[in-house]
Amino acid sequence: TAYCHTGPAAVRYPRGAGPGRVELEAEHTEFADAGLEIAVRAALAAPRGPLADSQLASIRRLEAVQLEIADLRGVERMPNIAVLMVAANRIRDVSPLTALIDLEILDLSNNRVQDLDGLAGLRQLRELNLDDNQVQDLTPLSGLTGLILLNVTFNFVEQIEVLVRLLNLESVELAGNPLSAAALDRDLVLLQEAGVQTDFYEPFLTFVDQQLEEVVRRTLGKPDIAFTKDDL
Repeated sequence: TAYCHTGPAAVRYPRGAGPGRVELEAEHTEFADAGLEIAVRAALAAPRGPLADSQLASIRRLEAVQLEIADLRGVERMPNIAVLMVAANRIRDVSPLTALIDLEILDLSNNRVQDLDGLAGLRQLRELNLDDNQVQDLTPLSGLTGLILLNVTFNFVEQIEVLVRLLNLESVELAGNPLSAAALDRDLVLLQEAGVQTDFYEPFLTFVDQQLEEVVRRTLGKPDIAFTKDDL
């Protein structure tokens, strides 16, 4: 499905890197999100004109990092993508990704994702980066049995029992999450015993009220050392 706009709006995007990079004008006529279209047109070296389904189907890797993308609708027109890098955007809704059944590597770090249901059917996923999002529930990942690497640092995850059942998992990064006692005492240990490389530390606590912090530090006997919720 093509997305209609009131005339072909021109957007500018960088080609190359460094201070000498060249900016080209590209039409915004095919996708709901201008940032996504920038990335697609750059991948196809087609800054203007209609984009045929055959062109879009040829894309196997899409780099769309730090383009202020908020809307992934239209990504289903690229069904053969195996590698999708969309870090550092403004993405909340990942449901358009359900069509990308050949996806093997997905980087969604530094976005605003909360709900992972849109990833539940991506059975070919091997590497998934969800660092710095707003994820609480990892249950939708339960069917991703081919997952080898999972990064989910600095989210709101408390329960990780679902990860114990991902038998091909080799590495999981969980630092900065408020893991429950069961996750720490049971599931993290089970992962480590299964040979999974794990990375976890609890986020340090900070106080807005400096006087309150001073009272807490005196009580704990930690005048200078950072402390976590377990210290309380």
